[in-house]
Amino acid sequence: MRAVIYTRVSMEDQLDGYSLDAQLRACRDYCQSKGWPVVAEFVEEGKSAHSENVSKRPKFQEAVNLILSHGADVLIVHKLDRFSRKLRITLETLDKFAKVGGGFVSITEQMDFTTPWGKFGLAMLGAMAEFYSDNLSTEVRKGKRERELQGLSNGRLPFGTMKERPDDPQSPPTADPTTYPGLLMAFQAAARGQSDREVARLLNENGYLTLERKPFTRSSVATFLVNRFYIGQLGNGIKALHEPLIDPDIFQAAQEARERNRIGRKGLAAKRGYYSLSGILRCGHCLEAGRDGRVYIHRPHNGPPTVYCRARREGTAHCLQDVAYLRVYEVQVSEYLHGLRVPAGYREVFLAQLEQAKQDQIEPDPRPRLERELARLKDLYRWGDIAPEEYAAERNAIREKLRAVKPVSPPIARLEGVVELLRDAPMAWDNGDQVERHELALSLFQTISIKGLKVTAYHPQPAIAPFLSAFKCTPD
Repeated sequence: MRAVIYTRVSMEDQLDGYSLDAQLRACRDYCQSKGWPVVAEFVEEGKSAHSENVSKRPKFQEAVNLILSHGADVLIVHKLDRFSRKLRITLETLDKFAKVGGGFVSITEQMDFTTPWGKFGLAMLGAMAEFYSDNLSTEVRKGKRERELQGLSNGRLPFGTMKERPDDPQSPPTADPTTYPGLLMAFQAAARGQSDREVARLLNENGYLTLERKPFTRSSVATFLVNRFYIGQLGNGIKALHEPLIDPDIFQAAQEARERNRIGRKGLAAKRGYYSLSGILRCGHCLEAGRDGRVYIHRPHNGPPTVYCRARREGTAHCLQDVAYLRVYEVQVSEYLHGLRVPAGYREVFLAQLEQAKQDQIEPDPRPRLERELARLKDLYRWGDIAPEEYAAERNAIREKLRAVKPVSPPIARLEGVVELLRDAPMAWDNGDQVERHELALSLFQTISIKGLKVTAYHPQPAIAPFLSAFKCTPD
């Protein structure tokens, strides 16, 4: 029998251990003892078998498909939970094997699923593997809940914060001197009534980046502006151990201003007939005839918004453009945005532009140097090379220098901001209301030409044009 071996580890930190080698050795020895030639070996590194979405395990799919396509006769795993921890996935996959005459062996459990007792034992072991995985998730959730009840946070700290003592898991969070000024600036701007998009632009212009070291977007700003962690609260209103990092009055003012903006935008849309492509659509027939090609977007009584050619509606010119629903063109804009792809080789061009932008900066940003000094100082204190009093004095001096630094606004942030806008555009369009879609469309396009029910041309804003021309813009 031709054998295919499948091995898996579920956590990234297992990659440096012996788990994969041990699984492979056991599977190879088993095949050798049976006289089965090994036609393929598939190694899945850092993948969980808990999810029912097997597309997240491409090597698993390849191994299964090799059996189903008669490229191999039996699939060998070291242990059943390496194969799957979901009973449904296990039984469905092995049922497919049975229909094509494929075999399955789990070395540790010594399972042969072709016999009645083998099928029964397989169901029991599969159920136990799923129980273990579900129970582990329950225990993790219980542990996180207990930390919350004790006033401790879970996971990564949000933007603008850091641990007072990084080497102590129980250390309460405090303001990060490098990013806290940006956090405070963002809440103050939101409290003054600036939109999430305007706050994101303000942060990017002042050189701040997200925790993922990317430019801020409207959605990333909206995420942290509503985080009650900043006023000393955890989930379900539990009081945290740390003191508020943002004045509760400023936090509340920001929430009220954001709510007024949301209601105001939708109210304006309803009052003025604001739609996603208002002022952007152009009639292609009229443009070819030398007219301006402007169109009307109007919502009939109890009906969806419709698009009219202005010249045809007013009777000032003969035009072939019929009335159409606005959603017909919105769907095509969505397909266009989802079709944005960075082609091969463009990354090098973009990185060259970033490098040139770095060279164009008049003064270097002193913050990286100060951050390195702060990190080195922490190491010296942790190693016991300096006294606590000396550490505190030097740390406070470096933090004062960091607070005094005016964030640099390099062209890099603007370049990355454009790419981030294009990457976020599909989701922002699909999830946005009419006003949010209109804001996005205005930032991307000068005009969009239509003929009949088809969008025939996109005319981007000058700042976006070089990027759109470099991106592959074909619908999926």
